[in-house]
Formats: sequence, C-alpha cells, structure tokens
Amino acid sequence: MTVPIAAITIETRRLCLRPLLDADVMDLFEIHSDRQTMRYWSTPPWTDPAEGLRLVERDRQGFRDGTAIRLGLEDRETQKMRSDWDTMRRPRQSGQTIR
Repeated sequence: MTVPIAAITIETRRLCLRPLLDADVMDLFEIHSDRQTMRYWSTPPWTDPAEGLRLVERDRQGFRDGTAIRLGLEDRETQKMRSDWDTMRRPRQSGQTIR
C-alpha cells in the first residue's frame, strides 16, 4: 500500500511536522542561507532562494520513487517553517536543520 505524502503529518498544539510545500521556499531559504545554521552541514549556505524550490521538487520525486523523505517542522502560531528533517535510503542517513 502506498501512503500519499500529504498523509504524513503529525500535529501538536504548537508544532506541525509535515511535507514541504512550495509556500515554504522562503522559510527554507532563511534556514539554509544562515551561515551559523549551516556551519556543520554537508553543503555551504544557500545564496539563491530558487534552491529552496529545487529542494522541494527533488524531495517530492524522492518520496515518489521511495529514495527519500523530507518533512518540515512548522510553528503553528506563526505558520513559519522552523526546521526540516530528511532521511535517505542509500546510504542510510538522516539530517536535521534547526533555526
């Protein structure tokens, strides 16, 4: 049985863990362009907001083909993405950015 990506959502009173949306691109850019946040990440800070859209599109494809899943952690009060979490099947690894 295949689970639609939109069904992967966990909500609490303050937070919502959910798939990334096109509307999250600028929040993702804010997180991934911050030098301090990206200091120990495997890629340099982003310099172009279009990188966020490419990330969302790549992750949708990864979910469809079963190679990856990335979820965002949204602050329900501000509706702002605060973190993103990803896991890839090959090699088995997981990562999270928090800002």
